Amino acid sequence: MLLIVRIQLGGGARELLGRTSKEEFMNRFLKVLGFIALGVVGLWVGVAVLHTGLEVTGDLFYWFRREFLPGMIWAVVIGLVLWGGWVLLFGPDERA
Repeated sequence: MLLIVRIQLGGGARELLGRTSKEEFMNRFLKVLGFIALGVVGLWVGVAVLHTGLEVTGDLFYWFRREFLPGMIWAVVIGLVLWGGWVLLFGPDERA
């Protein structure tokens, strides 16, 4: 906490504790308090974005696993069967 106070006050932590007017003290105190509040709000927004991102990617993973992947497997199997049949029926000519 003292490190945050020193950063906000430009290294003048002693001035915060004494030898300053009440107006300067309140001004600096409110700056520090605002900095902390801004950090808390930033963390809160970050957590909300993270939860939203995880929910969206979870839905995409479910769609990929339950709908897209089986369709792709069927497409590959049908493609291999058609390709194999084509090669067997109309394969390379032995006379060439």
